[in-house]
Amino acid sequence: MITETWLSDSVPNEVVNVSEFSVVKNDRPIGRCGGVQVFIRESMPYKLRSDLSNDQYECVWIVLCPSCLPRSISRIAVACVYIPPSVNMEMVNSFSDYFCYCYDKLKSESPSTAIIAAGDFNPDSNGLNIRTITRQCILSR
Repeated sequence: MITETWLSDSVPNEVVNVSEFSVVKNDRPIGRCGGVQVFIRESMPYKLRSDLSNDQYECVWIVLCPSCLPRSISRIAVACVYIPPSVNMEMVNSFSDYFCYCYDKLKSESPSTAIIAAGDFNPDSNGLNIRTITRQCILSR
């Protein structure tokens, strides 16, 4: 996973392709900086969850379906996230609601889904704490 890719629609996908990997990205639509990108080995079955996309956030959700997982885990949902340091508390709270919505949707589809959130959350600048958000999501279930 890569955050702050600085990519835009003007950069063709061929520029960032890596052999034997699929590329899923969410470019920042306006301005520079930002953007997220995920590389997935071509042999790994996955599904891009575009239904979990939200234009307000630089985030990509992917569900991985590896052939070998512990019995207690049916699949792995991965969120690659970039939250700029300059966002205000209202945006942080809005992201928290969005993340919990995605968490609930994934867990309601399959309670044994493991969820991984990774990226650049800039907690020192904007106060976002993904562990606190994750606990809120779990406790609200």
